[in-house]
Amino acid sequence: MGMATSNPGMAAMSLMLTSYQGDAKTAIGSTTSPLGTGRYNSQFVDELIRGLPASITGVLDITSKSTNPLATPDPFVALTLRSLVNTRQPVGGFLPTTLPIADAQKRDERPHDYEPISM
Repeated sequence: MGMATSNPGMAAMSLMLTSYQGDAKTAIGSTTSPLGTGRYNSQFVDELIRGLPASITGVLDITSKSTNPLATPDPFVALTLRSLVNTRQPVGGFLPTTLPIADAQKRDERPHDYEPISM
């Protein structure tokens, strides 16, 4: 699983990423990633947070902190990236797709089944 982030603001920021087990309470890793003004980044989560299990089901919490200690948390843009490897021959290959980001302030009780989409 990967993610893409962007800083649409006018100040540099740091993103704090914390990975939790499926219970969303037990932290299993964290890191801080700088994101400059008008910049973007995309990486697999295990490239950002070292030592994550190879197969994980869990929650990734992302918060921002301005480089200005007096400022409030800055808004940022995030996108979840999912990838699969198509093993069908002769076409096979890397298949990226996106998934929606969940708002931690809202509880959604509906079940979700996401199918990979490739263009």
